[in-house]
Amino acid sequence: MKLPDSQRMVRAAVNLALLYRAETGSGACL
Repeated sequence: MKLPDSQRMVRAAVNLALLYRAETGSGACL
């Protein structure tokens, strides 16, 4: 079953948010 584009965008946004939190949490400044 194919996910709707909106659902894929939401999942991608969540992944980016988690990645950003991991980077900033470890003390890395962007």
